[in-house]
Amino acid sequence: MKSTMRSNNQELMSLSKIQKRLFTILQEIDTIFMEHEIPYVLSFGTLLGAVRHKGFIPWDDDLDLHIPEDYFDTAMMLLKEKLKDNYYVTNQKTDSLSWDIDARLRDKKTQILDYEDNNGLFIDFFKIKKISKLNRLNYTLLKKITHKLNGKFTNNNPLNQSLYKTLFNLFKILYGLTEVCSFKKYLVISDRNLGGTYKQKDVYPFVEVTFCGKSFKAPKNYHFVLKDLYKNYMVLPNEQDRAKHFTKCIWKG
Repeated sequence: MKSTMRSNNQELMSLSKIQKRLFTILQEIDTIFMEHEIPYVLSFGTLLGAVRHKGFIPWDDDLDLHIPEDYFDTAMMLLKEKLKDNYYVTNQKTDSLSWDIDARLRDKKTQILDYEDNNGLFIDFFKIKKISKLNRLNYTLLKKITHKLNGKFTNNNPLNQSLYKTLFNLFKILYGLTEVCSFKKYLVISDRNLGGTYKQKDVYPFVEVTFCGKSFKAPKNYHFVLKDLYKNYMVLPNEQDRAKHFTKCIWKG
């Protein structure tokens, strides 16, 4: 699909241009994180794209990154300081993000037309959280409950999303009461799907994978992680299951 021109010098972006723009943003993030020794890994569909396609999943239109929780706040502060001219960082307190997204970097030079507010292309950030063996089962139960609630209470309705987040946070408090005094030997690198807790030896040390011709980091046992998240992940999904986040995006320049 070719890009088409809109009024006021705004260009409707093709998927290939969207992916090219996202990769440019990723490279800027990588430069900052490498300079300041902030560890991070590709995650979710971005990791799947790197392993299965050596780049973007052909129909994907966003990027996902995981950062160890001890580095997360510093990482977001750096992005706010270094990239403030062209991007801005939002989080659960400042934006209506999905319950599982810890922060989002938005592009000021683009605008997604599917949304009413001024939202540009984005990269989502998630924390790699530490969790104890004792609470691994509790955490799995928590996610099963909230996974059920997700379908009932979200549906892109702000009021429903607020209720859902409140219930989810309540469950987190209940399971977290025993977490405080426990030795943490597991890592959570997926709040989005059932599963998602792994032994530290499956995550560290990070290894390299190729994404769009450049090396990026991935969890050590990324095969295990991807299998846990997507089962037979090397098989392409059916056409109707190839979900996109939006349909139209313009370049504002």
